Amino acid sequence: MLQPPLVWPSVATPHAEREAVKDLYAHLTALKYNIEAWDAGLQLYKLALKAPAQVRRDIALRWRFVAANECVFQLHNLKKRIEKIRGVKVKKCPSLSTLIDTRHLRQSAKLLNDYFPKINELRDAIAHAGEFDAHPEDHASDGVFALKGFREGHTFSAPFKKKLYHLDITDETLNRMIEVAETFFEGFVLTAQALEAEGHLE
Repeated sequence: MLQPPLVWPSVATPHAEREAVKDLYAHLTALKYNIEAWDAGLQLYKLALKAPAQVRRDIALRWRFVAANECVFQLHNLKKRIEKIRGVKVKKCPSLSTLIDTRHLRQSAKLLNDYFPKINELRDAIAHAGEFDAHPEDHASDGVFALKGFREGHTFSAPFKKKLYHLDITDETLNRMIEVAETFFEGFVLTAQALEAEGHLE
């Protein structure tokens, strides 16, 4: 089960940093939430594919889109949260600087970018979908239709600024996200061990 290291202020943590360390841990925990929310979207998508008989077909079809939208947003949120932790949150905890393995943080960010290089564009395609009706010519990848949907298999796609962006709503995508998060958490294992050894604050 995915679990962030317990980065909690110790009795030796400078008073000026204690709230910052707690905030850092809150953001690490939120990475776990992003993964769990993505998984919930995946499970809804799977349910929609084999919806119970009492569920109308059009409702089940809509569930697939609801699930895909959630998956796109949660993956984008995961990326932005990792960027915020690396660029902002750890810098507010200078007493932890020698205890954070930044190699794992860099590796995690690289994995995320390698696996999902166009998640920002796909997020924008979903977030601004309402604009497509008014100006489809600005976004349609084929110059005619600006439609989002499942064009092949379990691959969700949406157009944005005349290009089509994709995301597989699959177990493989979830496993890649977990790999990214686990690699990121590895960067804080020594941090958590050191803080525990010093004795956590209540």
